[in-house]
Amino acid sequence: MYNNLPKHNRRSIRLKNYDYASKGLYFITICCKNMKYLFGEIQNEKMILNDLGKIVESCWLKTEEIRQNVRLHNYVVMPNHFHAIVEITDSTTSTQGNATNKMVSPSQTIGAIVRGFKGMVSKKIGMKIWQRNYYEIIIRNQHQYIMIANYIDNNPSAWHKDRFKSSFSNSRHAMHD
Repeated sequence: MYNNLPKHNRRSIRLKNYDYASKGLYFITICCKNMKYLFGEIQNEKMILNDLGKIVESCWLKTEEIRQNVRLHNYVVMPNHFHAIVEITDSTTSTQGNATNKMVSPSQTIGAIVRGFKGMVSKKIGMKIWQRNYYEIIIRNQHQYIMIANYIDNNPSAWHKDRFKSSFSNSRHAMHD
């Protein structure tokens, strides 16, 4: 009876056969569900975080504490999305835990890092606020790193032309799903 219903097969945007736990640098972008403005606003080309934006930033900074093999680089919390450069420093880090850190994730892929961050933010806020997936770019050289770091650092001042700023998401009352 239900066999003729179309299946929702999502095509993966990840590279086939790439080990996402590999040492290296990754540029990630995570968007709010329905691109709603939840984290603050741009004023005078600067991002002004509201309480939710401050939770996002706080949770991001905890990522390095939770994961011994992660080093955080440039990041920015924007009104409706988040950009960051993440470095996986060691793909063989032990996940047995240590005396000073009770929270240790067994999975060390970039996907697990993003999943843990999104989950931590949603738990602190009390609701799911993120789109289902995320975007990532594997940073392959110094030139690409500099270009992406500059993009992140200048994102608030370029908000007026940002592709994540859309007319349908300009609602300030974004938590009414």
